[in-house]
Amino acid sequence: MKKLFTLLFSLICTLSFSQTASFSGIIHSKIQYFDSLGRDITKSEEGKRKLESHYYINKNGYKTINEKDELVQIYSTKDNVYHFNYENGWQQLPATFEFPKLIKIEHLPGEEEILGYTCGKLRLISSVGETIYWYSLDLKVDQDNYSQHLFGNWSEYLKATNGGIALKYEFTMNGAKTISTAYEIEKVEHDETAFDL
Repeated sequence: MKKLFTLLFSLICTLSFSQTASFSGIIHSKIQYFDSLGRDITKSEEGKRKLESHYYINKNGYKTINEKDELVQIYSTKDNVYHFNYENGWQQLPATFEFPKLIKIEHLPGEEEILGYTCGKLRLISSVGETIYWYSLDLKVDQDNYSQHLFGNWSEYLKATNGGIALKYEFTMNGAKTISTAYEIEKVEHDETAFDL
């Protein structure tokens, strides 16, 4: 169950990599893993967890493809169903499923520049861990389009950031950390079928 949750949360955190009210594109990110002692275990996770995320998003949905060109997750606002690949099989959840429980969400002081975008910081504490997001208001989605996407606290995150998309996140659970940082942003128009499974 812990493995499944870690996968799901990692996928949901990926949700936070996105756009401006009309942004359509791909955000490419590198992912690092650290154990509870702070040691970088990224190399040992190769083949077990994704090391890169290629996140396609627009107003109609999103999907993530890993470094092996495998589809990891996909969501469309048309049916509000979140699909994810778990242990070589597709699973689905209604995006209205409220998990994990949101405990606290707050803006943090300070800014960081990532790929030329000024990013604010947001801390989200849930029943399973803590995530710090570095988000840009220059890359946004229309938060209303995702208002029913409760899973992963996505709609709450978008409300708090006014639709701003994260270019970096740091998720901590039981002392272990996952850090995802964007290294390239492509502005690309996705057609209406881009987020159909």
